[in-house]
Amino acid sequence: MFLVVAFFAATVGCENLNQEELFPVETFECDPATVTFEAVVKPIIDTNCAIAGCHVPGTGRVNLQNFDVIVFNREDIRTRVITRDMPRAGLSLTSLEVNQIVCWIDSGAQDN
Repeated sequence: MFLVVAFFAATVGCENLNQEELFPVETFECDPATVTFEAVVKPIIDTNCAIAGCHVPGTGRVNLQNFDVIVFNREDIRTRVITRDMPRAGLSLTSLEVNQIVCWIDSGAQDN
């Protein structure tokens, strides 16, 4: 009886929802005034890229703890986050994080 009631509740409760309501599309508008390196991009890189075993000194990889190196490699970073080639090691960026990195790079990769 419980299964019948649960099935009925689930069916009736979701019958009028479309795909966009069930899985909302995340919108993003690039605003260089709010998507800054210090407040937005650096925390993303520090949490997902410049971590032990990845893009830090001593790994043989590009050191993403250094702003100048990040700016020098910005086009490669842009491509790799868009294609989801990076980060690796079981980590992944949200669509918002990818959009924020791309926004910052496309807006001139300022030290702000």
